[in-house]
Amino acid sequence: MRSRPVLESPHAKAPPVALGLASLVLGTVGNVLCFLPILGIPLGVCGVLLGLAGWFAARLGEASRRRWALVGAVVSGVALLNGFALAYAPLGYEPGNAVPPGWQTPPEHPFVPPPALPGRVWRAASQPG
Repeated sequence: MRSRPVLESPHAKAPPVALGLASLVLGTVGNVLCFLPILGIPLGVCGVLLGLAGWFAARLGEASRRRWALVGAVVSGVALLNGFALAYAPLGYEPGNAVPPGWQTPPEHPFVPPPALPGRVWRAASQPG
């Protein structure tokens, strides 16, 4: 049998766009889901790692693929920052359990009855009717 010659594509040596594109997609989904930190933060971390891996792979090969990885890493980093900001923001801004003084009932008037309708007299449930 005769062996066929293997034809090489001029694009075979270039690193694939897959790492940068995956980083960009994970960063975009992480930004959409950043209000759920349990989903947004891991997607941002994975996106940043894939973006850095794609950037280093592109640095070893063709430089034109570097921008996909860089944009993916930046978008994933923004998703990561959004996730952390929304995860830890409520801890500092939660109101206390104390009732404001203007809303507290004064001790001498524990219950104030509602105003009566015209022609009717309001009676408490404990009063015989």
